Amino acid sequence: MVPESSVVSRLVQHNLEIVFPNEEEKELLHKIILEELSNNTFTDASRQYFVQVIRRLYNDYQVEGIVLGCT
Repeated sequence: MVPESSVVSRLVQHNLEIVFPNEEEKELLHKIILEELSNNTFTDASRQYFVQVIRRLYNDYQVEGIVLGCT
């Protein structure tokens, strides 16, 4: 999901604050999606990385929900 997406626009219309992983995190998450998930593979290391990013977003922004969205 990117800041310019229609999904983000809809969420903002409902007064939700949207935050994203930082650029470094986005690059590795994207790589995991392309190289693993697209091939029906999800390693423990990748699972742990997703959790690490989610925890950081919670600690930094107190997020109450996560959208794992991609096209």
